[in-house]
Amino acid sequence: MKTINKLGLTLAAAALTMAAQAVPITDLINGGTLTQGDKIFSDFTWSGPTGPAGISVSGVGDGSPGYEGLYGIRIDGIVQVGPGGGTWTLTYAVETALNSGMLIHDVYQTIGTAGPGLASYSAVENVYDSPYPGASLLATSHVAISDSQDPPGELNDTLVLAFPRHKVWITKTITLEVPQQTGPAEKYLIVKQRFSQVPVPDGGTTVMLLGVVMAALGFAHRKLS
Repeated sequence: MKTINKLGLTLAAAALTMAAQAVPITDLINGGTLTQGDKIFSDFTWSGPTGPAGISVSGVGDGSPGYEGLYGIRIDGIVQVGPGGGTWTLTYAVETALNSGMLIHDVYQTIGTAGPGLASYSAVENVYDSPYPGASLLATSHVAISDSQDPPGELNDTLVLAFPRHKVWITKTITLEVPQQTGPAEKYLIVKQRFSQVPVPDGGTTVMLLGVVMAALGFAHRKLS
């Protein structure tokens, strides 16, 4: 979907927002959180040529097997793009519920857009171990169309963490390019993030071994006394 008129953009945004029960990203930027399944999303920020008004966030995934069942979020809305295009930065944190017994392992991202005159779009995603800046980079992912750095042009990518984490901080840089001669225009932006997970390693075994050690220490104490 690469060309759509202004009325189509408006109707598409309204329909998607109603269907997904989206939350304005401004509510999340002001300290709000969004929970989808066992994933908790927080610490949202948004910066770029146009502000966050008109951008919304909704949950995706229902926990069923397969990619579509993975819990995550969808960020979508209309952005104003000037001549030559623009770049926006989205940041947020995601964590697994403490009682889930799971750790984040893979991060999936997809990007799409609609509107006349679009030449290229891309997203670079960095995952950190603590709030950015001053954090350690865990992994990075690049998704683009019409981009020589990522042949062939693709719309999705998977980022795998070397060591699964309870919580990660994500910085996503989104670039929309339009011909210089194109005047300001509205573009409908769609970004999806899904997160796969793995069980906390040896959780039950560790507890069992700890119990054995504690029992052994108690027996040794009694014997020495």
